[in-house]
Amino acid sequence: MILYSLMKEVAAAIILDDEKRILLARRKTGEVLAGYWEFPGGKIEDGETPQQCIERELFEELNVKSVGKKILGEIIYHYNRNKIKLIGVLTDLIDKNFLLTVHDKILWVSSTKVLNYNLAPADVVLFQKIRRYIKNV
Repeated sequence: MILYSLMKEVAAAIILDDEKRILLARRKTGEVLAGYWEFPGGKIEDGETPQQCIERELFEELNVKSVGKKILGEIIYHYNRNKIKLIGVLTDLIDKNFLLTVHDKILWVSSTKVLNYNLAPADVVLFQKIRRYIKNV
């Protein structure tokens, strides 16, 4: 019998620049999923909306102010015995003075090249669901 923990809800910031490139961040050594690229974000806390979560997490992890906007899509993903609901939130940055804490690198990547990166498995599934929207923004 396989026991699963309660599903965690996680918000992922989908941030596009003026050239419609997407912000990816690489998890640094010592972090969960170290070496994987991801859409920055994190776990939604009790009473928080996905948009509020994104604004808090981007400030904590990247030291930038942002505005969480529209939910672009969500997926359910199983990491071994852990199940997450990953929610993609279109996000605008108010500033771009990044200070990395749980990541060691960030990049702006063309939507046609996102899958060339070693993306976290759940982020791959989310990207496949929302990429059509990104191309049409």
